[in-house]
Amino acid sequence: MKSNQGVAPEERFINPYNFVPLEAQCERQPINAYKEGKELYSGYIDCSIHLKTPIFIPNSSGECVLSNMKSKNDDKYEKSYDFFSYDDLSHCKPGDRKEVYSVPVIPGSEIRGVVRSVFEAAFNGCLSTIDTGRVLHRRSAANDVKKPGILRYDTNQKKWFVYSCDRIMLNRRFDKLGDKHKHGKFMSNEEYNGYDEGQKIYFKKSDNKYDNKYYMPYVVDDFFVGEPTQDMDNLWQEGYLHKGEPFGTKKHHESVFYFEKESHRKYNKLTVDEKTIYNFEAVLNLYEENNNEKKEGSPHTGYAAYKKQTLSKIKNKEDILVFYSAANGNQAQYLSPSMISQQVYYAKIKEMLTKNGGYEPCEDRHCVCPACALFGMIPPDEQNTRSRTARQALGSRVRFTDATLLESSLLKERKDYYRGDIRLPAMGEPKPGAVEFYTKKPSDYQEGALFWTYDYLVKKEGKTRTPIKDSAFGIRGRKFYWHSENWKQHKDKLHGKSTEFLKENINTNMTVGVRPLNHEKCPAFQFKVYYEHLTWDELNQLKWSLDFNDSACSHKIGRGKPLGFGSIQLKIEQVMQRTIDLQTGEWFMKQFPDTCREELPESDAMKDLKLITGWESKPTATISYPQIRLERTTEPREQQNNVNEEASHRWFTENAKHDKKVLPTIQEEMSANEASNWLKKIKVK
Repeated sequence: MKSNQGVAPEERFINPYNFVPLEAQCERQPINAYKEGKELYSGYIDCSIHLKTPIFIPNSSGECVLSNMKSKNDDKYEKSYDFFSYDDLSHCKPGDRKEVYSVPVIPGSEIRGVVRSVFEAAFNGCLSTIDTGRVLHRRSAANDVKKPGILRYDTNQKKWFVYSCDRIMLNRRFDKLGDKHKHGKFMSNEEYNGYDEGQKIYFKKSDNKYDNKYYMPYVVDDFFVGEPTQDMDNLWQEGYLHKGEPFGTKKHHESVFYFEKESHRKYNKLTVDEKTIYNFEAVLNLYEENNNEKKEGSPHTGYAAYKKQTLSKIKNKEDILVFYSAANGNQAQYLSPSMISQQVYYAKIKEMLTKNGGYEPCEDRHCVCPACALFGMIPPDEQNTRSRTARQALGSRVRFTDATLLESSLLKERKDYYRGDIRLPAMGEPKPGAVEFYTKKPSDYQEGALFWTYDYLVKKEGKTRTPIKDSAFGIRGRKFYWHSENWKQHKDKLHGKSTEFLKENINTNMTVGVRPLNHEKCPAFQFKVYYEHLTWDELNQLKWSLDFNDSACSHKIGRGKPLGFGSIQLKIEQVMQRTIDLQTGEWFMKQFPDTCREELPESDAMKDLKLITGWESKPTATISYPQIRLERTTEPREQQNNVNEEASHRWFTENAKHDKKVLPTIQEEMSANEASNWLKKIKVK
């Protein structure tokens, strides 16, 4: 790779993944059209696997088998997995496998998945593994603050509406005598915990806005809960308590929603469609799911109580306190329990794929892409009966065996196959909400625009939202991971640290113990690929997907790909063809000579694939998820890196404000002439 120009080496980073672009259209045809009138071949391919880095594939029959460590916070055992083998670990107790080792096996299903991904990218297949039912979501931008409102059902119109309202701040932290003037009257934990979400509360408003800042709300100067009395003066107003979630030391007030008693402004009644209600429920589900991944002991509950009450209130058509975004003047969208929140987008993955060349997964055996024609497909069960699914399913014409070690190369000690048990950060799910990386800039994106989402872009002038046209949106393509030596940075041994240290620091949701293979000692694995009734072109495409017709390229397999694990080279040892003796009628196998390998013309997708899978030409720049650089800090560099691991989302926030960088293409990452497009750490105070 050429030297970095324009970006200091220590400031540049390459995102662990990139995308091989889609072609203009996913071409499909009936399965018979792939074979009609062509000579067909059957046989098997002998292959070997050579490890370039440590790899890890879990034996999921036992999930706590290497460690018997428990977290102090929740008393759960740390998840730890042995490498895949034919041993059943379902009856193992925590820590039983600490000193027990199996002969490793690489499952054929893992190899098949890796090879199919390359085949789909190289030869214009559909996106077979994408979850078209998954909701697209992302945390709203810091400058995209939602407004308070009351979601109310109109029994006459039989529709939901959001009524805009005001919000006042209720002091929940500052309880000293002198705090009331600035922060308002303090509500104790005992009082607060005794009230439900939406509790009616009477309050007096402060004379000035909080901290005398024009953009802040007023604070509750006094309050009481109960029935109003006749001697109450006109300064008392009626409101509703909204119970949020803790937010570290930054949050010190809760909210009371109300309609100003003597306000001259008009409160809006905004329409709410069924999709918005559905997305609101999806947001609450996301909070619950994300809360399960948070650090044990976190006071955040994922809006558990709010969700339970809200679902009940939706069913019973009762009022709900929400925050919302206004659209088209009279429509409420993106309902949520907080001002800055997760947003579930209206755009759907399947519709986007359909409009971006028709790359949604194949569903009909009579209309399949080249990859499904070869590897087979099972249509989604959505609204399908089992009988229809069975009729539409298509069997595979290739079969991958498990990869096993050669008997002649088995090591004397099984322990030597492995590097030693280590602790890795748990791998999260892909985050396609990061449109800067997963999508292309919309064609109607204008210079000076603040940011875009799957639904809209925000223009700088007046921060107005403009819906994104379907034709303006482009999907980046198919995800692949760069090769790297980053695995060397992960030296957190699973055993050996003091028990008390681990109990204090372990997070059973955020780490996992693994036993990776030692690429320096582990011998090669061998496996077969059986093929049935392939055309000559299909056979050559399959071979290309196995070894790229280039010994400098390698696949990625198993867990930990973003961390540098999983690099393997597949080699074709021989290709055998099943044929028939025309005189005796007997079947026999014969070897294809090496000269029978056809040099395939390389498409743009194939060229990009060879770049990102290149082991010998892998990037020398730092490969990591987006990083920030703390501008003013006395912390050592290692501690700054820890901040990056926990808060890389800040990079996206700052990037939206200033640089507005998007993910460079694979070609741009590998070209010094494209240094202006490279990603770099963003300095923050």
